[in-house]
Amino acid sequence: MKRLLRWTAMALLLLMVVMVFNTWRVATPKPVVTPYQPELDGAAMARRLAAALAIPTLNPTDAKPGLDRFFELHALLEAQFPRVHAELEHEVIGEASLLYRWRGAQACPALLLAAHQDVVPVEAGTEALWSHPPFAGEIADGAVWGRGAIDDKGSLMAIL
Repeated sequence: MKRLLRWTAMALLLLMVVMVFNTWRVATPKPVVTPYQPELDGAAMARRLAAALAIPTLNPTDAKPGLDRFFELHALLEAQFPRVHAELEHEVIGEASLLYRWRGAQACPALLLAAHQDVVPVEAGTEALWSHPPFAGEIADGAVWGRGAIDDKGSLMAIL
């Protein structure tokens, strides 16, 4: 019986040595990760932003109480991003604010992407100081020019 136990212990020890040796000599496989690189059409993106900048979405005032320009922007967004409007839940809040919901898996954490549609008005009498008209949405000199290009219609268009 002792002999059987000794041979079993030696066989187990030999098996462990082989396993440790094989573990040491075999490299861990590295996962192959291919980064997502979407094909983006920069010229089309610039045209979309320029069209949005050409709509002066100024906050309503007593002198100009309407939200018509915001509704015009909403129609433009729907035309430019039909898939977003077809696949995401879409809600208008407080007459002109937009809320889109993209339902995901329960296990995924929530994510909020936000941008505003309104732009700062141009101070009266300063229009001549602009190198490009503030609400023309011009594409020139490698940039898209207009009120809201950086704050914040650029973000709005990029998110959509």
